[in-house]
Amino acid sequence: ILQAEAQHEAAWEFLFDRYGLTLPEAPEFDIPAFASLQDACAAAAAAEIANFDLYDQQLEAFADYPDIYQIVLALRNASEFNHLPAFENCAG
Repeated sequence: ILQAEAQHEAAWEFLFDRYGLTLPEAPEFDIPAFASLQDACAAAAAAEIANFDLYDQQLEAFADYPDIYQIVLALRNASEFNHLPAFENCAG
């Protein structure tokens, strides 16, 4: 997952660079403590669902930009079909 997230970040950097945009500053997050690894994975699974739902809501906005659309779709699919199953498996 960590390597995949680095690839996602690189994809966004590529797009921002291609369109001459400045990347926004990454927000700081409070990282919650979890009682167990399974609890952390369950929370991560829920976050992945929210993530690909957000992609679904925004995807059509990129319909006129095939390069952006393809990258956003790939990131969305990685979230649902790769990350989510990994976290669900970990959560038990």
